[in-house]
Amino acid sequence: MSENQTDLSTLNLSQIDFFDIGCNKGGSLRKYGAMFGATDRGIGIDINIDRVVETQRAGFSATQLDLADLDVSLHEGQLRFCTMIHVLEHIPSHFRVRTMIQNACRLSQEFVFIKQPWFDADPMLFRHGLKFLWSNWEEHPNRMTLLELRNILQPFLEAGMIRRYSLYGADPISDSRDVNIHPLTAPPDQEGYDEAIHPPKSLVKFDQPVYKDAVAILDIAGDRTEWIESRLAQDSKIIRLYDSLNPEAAPVEAARPDLAIRLLRRMRRFARDIMQQ
Repeated sequence: MSENQTDLSTLNLSQIDFFDIGCNKGGSLRKYGAMFGATDRGIGIDINIDRVVETQRAGFSATQLDLADLDVSLHEGQLRFCTMIHVLEHIPSHFRVRTMIQNACRLSQEFVFIKQPWFDADPMLFRHGLKFLWSNWEEHPNRMTLLELRNILQPFLEAGMIRRYSLYGADPISDSRDVNIHPLTAPPDQEGYDEAIHPPKSLVKFDQPVYKDAVAILDIAGDRTEWIESRLAQDSKIIRLYDSLNPEAAPVEAARPDLAIRLLRRMRRFARDIMQQ
């Protein structure tokens, strides 16, 4: 395929549960397909034909599409969900980011799941002579904070396109020993910190919440948020920092499925005991 498609006429969406937007090599197709009950029913889309080919070679379905230019008018609600894993930071235009998220919402019946590197700590790290490695990658021109993401999502909520959205920090980082943190003097476009090859960095214990990833759940159906949280909590520590249903709520950690089940059982026992009194 030599150029991006601008419509979905060549895809049989009845056989597809979700789009993984910015599929890269297919890892997120496998992970989030299994996590959200859609194994082998997803298709990766990417503007880079080389990444599409890599995904196909890994055994996954993929096609070259640009979601920002996609005509979705005849296909609204034909997917269960869309995932956007570490893709928005690569898009230099906020307008195109907004259009991509909007089109993903229009295509989806249940939810859109977004994950990107954590950029909210950049000013604090800078004051300590530090930086996240991904905040100094040339391929990351769009370093959105949670506030910027909220400013994109809020109009979708007000327009009724989504019923709820929540913003999260995933996998807390307590101090500068984390391998994703470099000194400011380190060159750009680096991988994990290695004291044998990188300049020394100061040890700083952080006085504000710092995370590895930022996560957003755009709940279109209105009843998917806690369900998604319980699945994310199986392999990550997820802190809900903002909820459009209750903007002033304190941060809360998403419960793992086993903890949620135990809590539900306790509540049922408590209710039964009350009724028997």
